[in-house]
Formats: sequence, C-alpha cells, structure tokens
Amino acid sequence: MLEINKIYNENCLDTMRRMPDNFIDLTVTSPPYNLGVKHHTGNNIFKAYDEYIDDMPEDEYQQQQIKVLNEMHRILKPNGSVFYNHKVRVAQHKASHPIEWILKSNLTFRQQIVWDRKSSPAVAPIRYMPTTELVFWLTKTPCQPNFERAKIS
Repeated sequence: MLEINKIYNENCLDTMRRMPDNFIDLTVTSPPYNLGVKHHTGNNIFKAYDEYIDDMPEDEYQQQQIKVLNEMHRILKPNGSVFYNHKVRVAQHKASHPIEWILKSNLTFRQQIVWDRKSSPAVAPIRYMPTTELVFWLTKTPCQPNFERAKIS
C-alpha cells in the first residue's frame, strides 16, 4: 500500500496499480509527449529523461496513454475528476488530436479547456506553432462532479 502525501519517482502505471479502486478525488497530469531521446525547440536541443523511453512509435504511445487513462479511471472516485494536459501531436507530418485516444479510454469526456500560453516554446519552419495547449476535463461517470466551494473563515 502507498503512503499518503509521499512522492514516488516511478512509472505512474506501477504506482497506480498499487492503489485501490475509487481512491483518488482529483488527478492533474501532463504526460511526457514522446518527443524522442533528443528533441529541438528552435536552436535548442533538449535531452529527454534519464530512464524513461520517450521515443515510442506513435500507435504504441497512444495505446500507452489509453492504459494510463484507464488506470486513472479505475482509481478515481465516482464523482472525481481528471485534468489531462496534452497538445495536438505531430508525427511524420501528420497531426493527432488527444481526443482520438481519450475517447478510446473508459473516462467520460466533459470539456476541453484551452490554455493560452501567449507564446510557443516550439519553433519549426514546416508548420504554424500553437500558442495554446489543451486541458481535458474527464470524469469517471457522467454524474455531477464533486466541486466544493472553499470555506473562508
């Protein structure tokens, strides 16, 4: 069993598999984007993670994201929420929208939120670069989510 309020630096699937069903009220996540061992933004080259393989074939990456979303579904309380931040992906000059794999998961799609970043950290001469990112509000069921107002005393 996991300790509450402790950080675990490990594969999220391994961590979630140790959690019981209906355990989490809220998940906020921005998964790795599968950019490769090295990726560039403009003239900058970034090294990917030390241990995590961030260079899967596109279909494998999307299947892995569905597994992660389905595990989030299992551990989410019935009126809990997931906020999943992900960009539209471009692989081999073809765009893939995250809704393509979100809708294949067990989670219920509630809303797409557009996060205006004001600028883009990515520059590529072959396409327009977005200044926004997407946050998807997902729930376990179509029921009323648990939104309690903060109590100010």
